[in-house]
Amino acid sequence: MGRLHEIAATIREMTPADFMAMKAGQRLLVLQKCLTVVADDDRRLEAARIEFLTLMTTLGIYLEAAQYERVVTPAIKFGYGVLSPDGTPKSRGNFRLREALNTAAKTVGGPNHNVIVKALLSWLGGIDALVQKNWFYHSVRQLLNALLASQFCADEDAPLLAEKLALMDELQRAHNHESEAEYAEDLIGR
Repeated sequence: MGRLHEIAATIREMTPADFMAMKAGQRLLVLQKCLTVVADDDRRLEAARIEFLTLMTTLGIYLEAAQYERVVTPAIKFGYGVLSPDGTPKSRGNFRLREALNTAAKTVGGPNHNVIVKALLSWLGGIDALVQKNWFYHSVRQLLNALLASQFCADEDAPLLAEKLALMDELQRAHNHESEAEYAEDLIGR
């Protein structure tokens, strides 16, 4: 294992259990390659960054919480869009990453469920929710629904998630005036 595309091809068909069954050294090498690509802001690595985050968000659900946090935090950032310092969207985000987060939220166990919750709530706390588009509210609602529906949703997390879901519902209703073209913009990014 060495080249990024070779690593991605090796893990692409794995399940989370297969990934955890790898020798520790191999598993940690894959994780480190992912984290290295994510930390590098070279635009030429954009496709690799998205590919690794998409794969590791679902494959890494059994990682130790501290390791999984290093995957999920940037997955949320790149999945929902990089923000300007004022909290407005600077980029649209990536649909595949959002889908990976939704999948992980439905299958992740207790400690890493909380990792996703904390990362999402932290990220939502740093944005200006009022200036987002309808697709954004819908996408965040999907993740919040998946997190709340999980049997691993902690009692202390549920009210916080429900509060954010109510806010996203309210904002989406308020933005229903957006045209179908504006709402469908997100489909182009798939």
